[in-house]
Amino acid sequence: MEAIICKSCQSEIHKEAKICPHCRTRQKRGIFAKLIRLIGKMLLIIFVLSVLGTMYEDSKKKAPTAEEKIAKEKRKKELIEKQEKQTDAIKVVKNNLKNPDSFKQSYAGITADGTVCIGYYAKNSFNAVVPGIAYMRNDVVKTDQAGYQKFCDKQPMVDYLGF
Repeated sequence: MEAIICKSCQSEIHKEAKICPHCRTRQKRGIFAKLIRLIGKMLLIIFVLSVLGTMYEDSKKKAPTAEEKIAKEKRKKELIEKQEKQTDAIKVVKNNLKNPDSFKQSYAGITADGTVCIGYYAKNSFNAVVPGIAYMRNDVVKTDQAGYQKFCDKQPMVDYLGF
């Protein structure tokens, strides 16, 4: 039983009682209490409607078709292949340096035609840090400036490793 205190005799009475059974005093409900109850009921209705709406939206979602699953797996496989290709090119460039530990990648990405382009800094024979460029086409890594300009310069690239 939910109870309130009578304003006249301070006895505990049922919250819905309009008259105190002990002192027979009429119980006035404050506008503030009524307003709070009304706001509470409105919030409860809003909450219930939002839950029902979410459940309805979830029920409308359809499971992916077999074709969509195959396409998703194909995209995932292609992404992994591009990540591996970019990683392999970076490893080859790094391992071919005189001081592989000095390798610091500046950028790397793959162009639309599949060329992996890499910019880096590394120490040379005189222990000076110098910039370098490399590109990989057909699984062959090259460092010539002319080829880099032809296949990498001004070409949009995607970095599949997120450096």
